[in-house]
Amino acid sequence: METHHRVQSSDDIRMSEVLDVFVSELPISTWRYNHEPGYPRHIGPMAQDMHRLFQVGDGKTIPVVDFLGLLVCCVKELGHRDRELRAHISELETMLRGGEASADRGTAVSGWEDQTG
Repeated sequence: METHHRVQSSDDIRMSEVLDVFVSELPISTWRYNHEPGYPRHIGPMAQDMHRLFQVGDGKTIPVVDFLGLLVCCVKELGHRDRELRAHISELETMLRGGEASADRGTAVSGWEDQTG
C-alpha cells in the first residue's frame, strides 16, 4: 500500500458500504484472456464492474493495489461485524443464564411470561 507522503489525497471510506457492495453487487465470473485460449480459466470480477461499483481502475484492468485494498476493507469490516455479533451473543447468553436462575427460584423473567392464554 502507499505511504501517506506519496499520495495526493486520502478520503475516508465506509467499510460497511464497501463490504455490502462487494458481496451483493459485484459479479464474479470465470473467463480466459483472448490471447491465452489454452490456459486455465481465471475467476474474479470484471474490470468494468470494479470501475462502475468502486471507481477504481480504468475499466479495462484491475490494479492489484486497488483490489487488495478492497479486500482489506472487507476483512476489516467482517472483523468489526464479528466482534459486534460476539458481544451481542454474550449479552444474550448472560440474559438467558439470568432467566434460568430466576426460573429455578420460581420467579418469572420480565418479557418471558406465558402467552399461551
